[in-house]
Amino acid sequence: MAGCRAADISAYIDGELSPAEEFELNIHLTECPACSEELNRQKTFLNFVGTGLSEEAGPDMPHDFIRVVTTTAESGVRGVRGRREFLIAAGISLLIGASALVLLGSAFTAPAVFIFQGLIDKTIAVVMAVGHAAYSLALGIAVITRALTGGSTPAATALFAGVLFLILVLAIKVSWKRTARSREF
Repeated sequence: MAGCRAADISAYIDGELSPAEEFELNIHLTECPACSEELNRQKTFLNFVGTGLSEEAGPDMPHDFIRVVTTTAESGVRGVRGRREFLIAAGISLLIGASALVLLGSAFTAPAVFIFQGLIDKTIAVVMAVGHAAYSLALGIAVITRALTGGSTPAATALFAGVLFLILVLAIKVSWKRTARSREF
């Protein structure tokens, strides 16, 4: 088979040879046992592959196989079904986005990273200011309550502090309403 053309054997099986080339190959196959054996190997292989790909060769499936597989797959699927899962997904997305910005910023020193850093700094400053204001308000209410109650029982002090806090909240609400009305005119 050293001087033989193996491509002609594949073309012969596929029916791609002209009648003259097919005739010449048939004569060669009768004279060359190696090519004849190669032809038989390729035919056996194609028959084996064809049998494996036929629909009749598969195992018998239950009549409700698709329904069982679909039901099993759907019951195991987890998605955003509740508020907790949504919050977890949102948190992971924000973490990935922030990581991407940081990584891109370190690679390119893009202005977007500086904007993002500035935004974080401003957000932290606002949260700290609101926290400090809330702490100062609570401390002020505690000092006023203690001064007015003279250090009486803790229950009376807490009740007075609650009343004082409600008065303060109502005063702020009335003030905002007056400000909103004055802006309408």
